[in-house]
Amino acid sequence: MKIVNREQDGVQIIELGGKVMGGPGETELSETLNGLIEQNELHVVLDLSEVKWMDSGGLGICLGVMTRLRNRGGDLRLVGLPETVRSLMDKCRILSMFRTFDNVDKAIKSF
Repeated sequence: MKIVNREQDGVQIIELGGKVMGGPGETELSETLNGLIEQNELHVVLDLSEVKWMDSGGLGICLGVMTRLRNRGGDLRLVGLPETVRSLMDKCRILSMFRTFDNVDKAIKSF
């Protein structure tokens, strides 16, 4: 899994690529996102446009981070959901819990 972290207009952008699955990649993603929360970076965009697949561990990280951000007055936006991820989130009945966007700029403006 590829993880790239950058900042744009005061918003943290996390670009993911490959397969978001359990194991070391999931641990690295969780540590990256939770580290941002600990640094009080509360506006986060997760760009999934290069993700090929996500399992339940990846969904769990998204839900957990979204909850932690919202509890602190922030939020998580999702960008570029591939059909495989969108379908999984829809089947798990969690898609409606997230604000989703077609591109990073629209997600940033939504804050």
